[in-house]
Amino acid sequence: MDYGAMSYPKRAFRVRKSNRQDGFTLIELMVAIAIFTLLGLASAMVLSGVLRAHERTGEADQQLRLLGLAMTQLSDDINNFVPRQSHVTGAILSLNNNTFMLTTRLADDAVSDCCAPDLRRVRWFLNGDTLYRAVAIYPDNPKEQRPEAVLHNIRTMQMRYFQKRWQQPPSNETLIYNAQSSQRPTGLEMTLTLNDDTSLTRRFLLTSTWPGTGNTTDEATENTTDTTKDDVKTEGTAP
Repeated sequence: MDYGAMSYPKRAFRVRKSNRQDGFTLIELMVAIAIFTLLGLASAMVLSGVLRAHERTGEADQQLRLLGLAMTQLSDDINNFVPRQSHVTGAILSLNNNTFMLTTRLADDAVSDCCAPDLRRVRWFLNGDTLYRAVAIYPDNPKEQRPEAVLHNIRTMQMRYFQKRWQQPPSNETLIYNAQSSQRPTGLEMTLTLNDDTSLTRRFLLTSTWPGTGNTTDEATENTTDTTKDDVKTEGTAP
């Protein structure tokens, strides 16, 4: 059989055109743009929250560091308290609700046999929302150096003293203890309340020997008996 001579019926092939278009439709593009916009906004909000949290953490760390430095300086001033009566103020120690003043020895002062300790009169006080420390280079010098801002964002400062029990100074009055005072405080307490409602309380014992009568041996505890303040002088609140 001659296959080459065989003929096959011719078929007509038609190319069917598809109605489907290549690429994205307008609706698909708009949906994609909306999705990417939402993702961008969400990412921006997350980044903004992270930055704010980082900023708050940095501020808290800075405040904590400054608070630690302030408490160290406060501890040095009170722990090195020298019961010396100032010829200017007539007081060994004076305090009111948000101020106290005393004579202290420099914490890094190395006293030798030939030299007297380096004494300073220091005053801690609250003005506005800032805690200040003012220093007089000589205890009997009435002029203080420019007060140094120690802490900011302080809402209140409350001083108390221990004299048989913890007591607050009379309102709008300054207690003055001198060599003639028979009743002497044996402890000081400072409470600071920050603007964020955080409170910090520090208590210190006054163990130095006062002039005139030797050291007082009262323990600064809450359960001791009461005493009067008849021998303590008072005056108007110091500016």
